Amino acid sequence: MIDLHSHLLPAVDDGATSASDTAEMLRIWSDYGFTTVAATHHFSSGESPEEYIGVVERAVDEAAPVIDRSELNVVVGAEIMLDPGLPDLLQRNDRLTLGGSRAVLVEVPFLSWPHYTESVLFDMQLAGFQPVLAHPERYDAVQSNEKLAVAVASRGVVLQLTYASLAGALGSAPRRTAERLIDQDLPIILASDAHGPNQRLKAVPEGLRRAEDLVGKDRLRQMTSEIPAALLADQELPNPVRSEPGEGRQSRLGRFRRG
Repeated sequence: MIDLHSHLLPAVDDGATSASDTAEMLRIWSDYGFTTVAATHHFSSGESPEEYIGVVERAVDEAAPVIDRSELNVVVGAEIMLDPGLPDLLQRNDRLTLGGSRAVLVEVPFLSWPHYTESVLFDMQLAGFQPVLAHPERYDAVQSNEKLAVAVASRGVVLQLTYASLAGALGSAPRRTAERLIDQDLPIILASDAHGPNQRLKAVPEGLRRAEDLVGKDRLRQMTSEIPAALLADQELPNPVRSEPGEGRQSRLGRFRRG
């Protein structure tokens, strides 16, 4: 499995605070069966890309001993706040992409859906980049109107849902929205958005179980392995396989009833 959204490097943003945090996170991912993790720390277009890259490179150097001891492949990128100038910024400096690919992890404000969202995502695509929309299920606007996320996904934007949302660890609204989105034939990946060896990372197993209940093993494999791998390799994304839900789909309360 591949996790394309995390904040695993020490002291870059509000993620891991030390190399020991990074080491523990890598151990947990390895125990879960992951092979590749992307360090995607927060970046806004008002920042200097060169300064951001410098901070990330220093964090990679600091964490190098624990990364080298792990069995995981660690790639770097950024979680970029969507801005009208983002397509031009990426064309001038493509080191903010996921692992050197053309895929770019972007987010929008949690409390709003800017009027330029669709046009900027489209301009990114015209410039040759593949937008990946971070955790849409956690945005207030999408919780109120999931068609906002469905519309951009229908135009080729990949939606990144969060394991902890599917597990219910982030509240009922993110869980309901994630379940409605994952139920559709859209380009979707799952990721942890882990900020440390804590709640979001520990919720991954339950998120995986819930996703399998909802869409089946083949679709889950696409979301956790095949589509993330295609993104990193700049390959064409596979068409969504038909969902084959398990018993959890038949009763949305089934897992809770089983304790």
